[in-house]
Amino acid sequence: MLRFILLLVFLLTVRCENEYERDIYWRHFNKVIPEDAVDVGFGVYVGISLLDGYMIPGTINPESGKFEGVLSRKHEKTDEVKILCSKNPLRFKWLYINGTDLPPNLPILSKRFVKLDSNSRTYYVGRAFHENQWRIGTVYSPAMKIFYTWNNDRTVRQLNHYEILTYITPDNMVYNNPQQDVSSDLKTIKELLNKNNYFILSVAAEIDLLPEPSKDLVKSAIWRIIYTVKRAKVTNSEISLSNLTKQLRIE
Repeated sequence: MLRFILLLVFLLTVRCENEYERDIYWRHFNKVIPEDAVDVGFGVYVGISLLDGYMIPGTINPESGKFEGVLSRKHEKTDEVKILCSKNPLRFKWLYINGTDLPPNLPILSKRFVKLDSNSRTYYVGRAFHENQWRIGTVYSPAMKIFYTWNNDRTVRQLNHYEILTYITPDNMVYNNPQQDVSSDLKTIKELLNKNNYFILSVAAEIDLLPEPSKDLVKSAIWRIIYTVKRAKVTNSEISLSNLTKQLRIE
């Protein structure tokens, strides 16, 4: 009986902003990726499920067929899971957030964040590269300074640098975005190159010398650019920083 009540609450509390309801919806996930599922990159999808009475976003891994999310610890589920779907997948973008230095126009930017409500709490969908893996996790409103994910030992991990899922329409497009001209990934790489002029060591060795909070950020930048090159079906020599900037630009 309790399980039925929780499932009913789950179905009733899953909702997004009214103006997005026709474009953002959630299908039951039965280990098969629907054709209209939103591909958020790097082989993972966005899922939601009830964890201890709260509806939480997390990672859906097509290979394992599992939902992975975190509340007080890491949870894995294969039932009562929903997957993010849309008729307009190209409208989804990831916005880089530095939790220690939030952008001054965050209230305006937040109008296009993918929003979830559960038990009078508001959640946003976040993404970060942690422990050599891309993970979908939770960003709580209104603070938005911390992204919650998990460590390999299943404990909770809080990250200050992450990306938040946005849905862009003509009505919620944000102008004068300080990160609009160059993506955060390219900024990170350019700052490293300008600071050191060139890499004396191998890239792997240079990354090992970085402060711990910066390692995942740089790895995230490298993986995103590799993924962009692969999707463009060109060689590294045929794609320039300016082309990457155009492809990774936040609209």
